[in-house]
Amino acid sequence: MSFSDKMKKARKQISEAIQECGFIPVLIDIKEHNNQIVPEIYKEIESCTFVIADLSGQRGGVYYEAGYAVGKDKQVILTCKKDEADSGDNIVIEIFD
Repeated sequence: MSFSDKMKKARKQISEAIQECGFIPVLIDIKEHNNQIVPEIYKEIESCTFVIADLSGQRGGVYYEAGYAVGKDKQVILTCKKDEADSGDNIVIEIFD
């Protein structure tokens, strides 16, 4: 998802939900590493159980990373801010196996 300050609340809520389900969330922008960001993202996708990709703000990199995860046979959960979803009052959550 976007690293924007506007997404801080959503990032926190998603991270907490992941932890409550017994998983360890990895937020690449706060992960300590000395590598370039893109190879680090690929590494984390390759070793993860699933990916949550938030499409809010239509960030091209998020679409690319979600597609990369699908290509690596990872489960991808797509989310989007309510006001950007096509389904009116519902939040769109799509899971690809």
